[in-house]
Amino acid sequence: MTAPSNQPFDPDVLPAKDVLVPSRFQGIQQHFGMAAKMIVASSIHESIPQPLRANDRPGHIPSIRQPEVIGIVVGAAVGNLVVAGFPGKEHLAKFLDANVPLKDSLVTTWRSYWLLWLRTDFVGPSVQTPELLWITQGVVPIAWLDRPDNVGQVHQPGTPKQVDYVALVWPESVESVLRFQLVLSAYGPPFLHGKRKVSLRLGFWAAWAIDRLRLIYDPRISSFARVVGASKKLELLSIDNVVELALNFLQRSAALEPKRFPFNEINLRRVRELVSLMRTMAAVTRVSEPQGLKDFLLTTVQKQPGATVTVEELWNRYAVFCQARVNVIPYMRCEFQRVSPGRLRELFGKTRVNSVVRDGKARRGYNDIGLLADLNELTRQDPEADTDAGTGAPVKDTTKADQVRDGKDARDAPNGHSIPGAVTSDVAGRRPTTSKNLGKP
Repeated sequence: MTAPSNQPFDPDVLPAKDVLVPSRFQGIQQHFGMAAKMIVASSIHESIPQPLRANDRPGHIPSIRQPEVIGIVVGAAVGNLVVAGFPGKEHLAKFLDANVPLKDSLVTTWRSYWLLWLRTDFVGPSVQTPELLWITQGVVPIAWLDRPDNVGQVHQPGTPKQVDYVALVWPESVESVLRFQLVLSAYGPPFLHGKRKVSLRLGFWAAWAIDRLRLIYDPRISSFARVVGASKKLELLSIDNVVELALNFLQRSAALEPKRFPFNEINLRRVRELVSLMRTMAAVTRVSEPQGLKDFLLTTVQKQPGATVTVEELWNRYAVFCQARVNVIPYMRCEFQRVSPGRLRELFGKTRVNSVVRDGKARRGYNDIGLLADLNELTRQDPEADTDAGTGAPVKDTTKADQVRDGKDARDAPNGHSIPGAVTSDVAGRRPTTSKNLGKP
């Protein structure tokens, strides 16, 4: 795994405001806001991530003069504006389905990528994998300069939405890399280097183990629980269970970095210290059933004339909502069906009817309200091909610039740290080693 080019650049060399006609400049600005930093640069400028550089325009005869592009500067200096790039529309759709707050965020296209624009509260290094291009610095092209009528290759109109980094749901293949950056930023390097020995930084390892093992601690019942499988059900764990899970996690991490990891730290006393800290850091305050239902309705249901939703569809989405939030106490199905009509009437002024049609049959449900994700899907625009006249969809790029370079894999972090536990997504599902194996990788 590698990051796009991080070489220094000067985005003020060709300010777009001094090059573009006012109408075009303002047309682009309406998508990105007044504070956006817009430039004009060569299509192979070093500030542009390698997979987004283009030697020539699609469908044009190569010319001696390098074509120029209009680009937007991203990074911490411009309000934490970042871009998530996907090699296919299906990858984008899957990511948006998992991150509902971004459903209405701006999506542009360039070359073979679909580019989702957003703002986060944490900006780490850029990351490039075959499945995701995470761009946190540099310039992202949005249009060719010599198309005077083009204000950007916009697939989905909108503005970059703000979202908490910790709330983002990543593709499984890159999740550990991007989560690792956040933990590293919050707690510092994994190891403490003294004059004579190396020890574990317990704050880092407690946070990383909680994240990778998907643990929470419920103070009400004085017990750990972990999120298990795709269903995201909670499984209660005893302290001894968690000690063994933590031990197994450390051993796997040590196997990834045998030259750096302090193996003498893998002992029962140290692991119990780690678990004690995890108990404090993983403590959650559970959201009650009524509050959880209210949060679900306010974030997932929306008034929309002509829309309909059935009771069954509401329940299915509510179940998914609760499974994705381990601190929410869900209603049982019978209780949900009893309580939800009153809350829907209170929040949206809608009464349940028996005439919502699905598959040619009348079902119980509600008129003029719908589930937010479904409503967004109805209004999603289809892109046009990126031909000489098109402005929407990316053309298929026959180059492999987006492939992982330098022989690195998903365990390598962009800043040079190897990612301890990066391949431990199945740790919680395996039987951990016993205390007889303490100290052995």
